Amino acid sequence: MSTANKPSAAWYLAPIFLGIIGSVIMWYVVKDEDHPDSQKMVRKGWIIGIALTILSIAWIIPFVIMAAVYG
Repeated sequence: MSTANKPSAAWYLAPIFLGIIGSVIMWYVVKDEDHPDSQKMVRKGWIIGIALTILSIAWIIPFVIMAAVYG
């Protein structure tokens, strides 16, 4: 087993608050950690960042359409 410390779960906050950019930041910081959970965290961070970015865009689309129709 590795003697390296496990990356902090607080790194999940970067993709949650910053979306894809937060996922990139998390990847850059956690990718070189010598712990088995590091790669799992990076994958989860990418999924969270992409999913929240898509949800944000999907939330805005109806308002843009309504503004174009009722303008």
